Amino acid sequence: MSWNDNQVVLQFGGSYGTFGHWYLANGDGYVISVKKAIFGGTVSGLS
Repeated sequence: MSWNDNQVVLQFGGSYGTFGHWYLANGDGYVISVKKAIFGGTVSGLS
């Protein structure tokens, strides 16, 4: 994981993508909770 003032970059472990129904694609929505704050958005930047 890395971050700066404008973005947070998450990385997934070795099991990511090993299940046919478990993956992210550009345009998917997401929600992340950090210390009682909730952030959401749209997945982008995947190739």
